[in-house]
Amino acid sequence: MENEHDSDLEFRVLGQIKVVRDSMEELTMGPKQAALLALLLIHTGKVVSTDHLLEALWPGVDGDKARRTLWAHVSKLRKALAPGIDPDSSAQPLSTAEDLVSEARRSASNPEQSAELLKTALGLWRSRPYEDVFYEEFAQGEIRRLEELRLEAIEDRIGADLALGRQREVIAEIESLVESHPLRERLWELLMLAQYRSNRQTDALRSYQRLRRRLEEELGLSPSPQLQRLEAQL
Repeated sequence: MENEHDSDLEFRVLGQIKVVRDSMEELTMGPKQAALLALLLIHTGKVVSTDHLLEALWPGVDGDKARRTLWAHVSKLRKALAPGIDPDSSAQPLSTAEDLVSEARRSASNPEQSAELLKTALGLWRSRPYEDVFYEEFAQGEIRRLEELRLEAIEDRIGADLALGRQREVIAEIESLVESHPLRERLWELLMLAQYRSNRQTDALRSYQRLRRRLEEELGLSPSPQLQRLEAQL
C-alpha cells in the first residue's frame, strides 16, 4: 500500500516506511518518529487520543515525561511533513496497491489485463509492510491485513496466468507458496489445476491427497467441497 497525501507527498509503507515529496525527496526520520507516523497512518481518518499514542509508543514510561517526548516528536513530524498538515487528523490516504487489486478483480473477465494490474500492484511491495515497526503490537492487525492482501493478489495473478495458458511457468512458484502456506486451500487448487493442465494428472491427484492428509492430521478437517469437486473432475 503506497499511501499518498496531497499531490506531492507520499507515504510508502510496503517495506521500510518512507516519506517522498515530489516523487524525489525522502524525508529522514528517527525510529520513534517513524513509529509515530506509522501509528497515525494506521489510524488515518480517525481521532487518535494522546493516551493511545502514549500507551502504544511509551508503555510503562512516566506519564508527564512521555507526554513531553510525544509532543516533541509530533512537532518535529509536522514540521518535516509540511506546514498545515496535522498528523493527528490527516485525510484518508489513497491506497494505490489496494486500488489496483480491486481494479484487477473487476477485470477478471480479461485475464491479461487483470494479470498486468496485479503485477503492478505486487511490484509496490518492497519487503514486509511497515518494516520499521513490524514487531510492534499496535501494527500487527494492519500488517496481517496487508500481508493477506498481498497473498490474495498473488493467488489472483496466478489464476489469471492459468487462464492465459501459462501453467508450466507458474508451477514452481505455486509449489514454493504451498510449502510456505501448507493449509491454504486456494494455493492447492491452483497447483492441482496447473499440474493437470501440464498433463500431470497423477501429480494433481497426489497433491489433493497430500492436502487431505495434512488437513485431517493438523485440523481434523476435510478439503472444501470446491476442492472435492475438482478432485472428482480430475
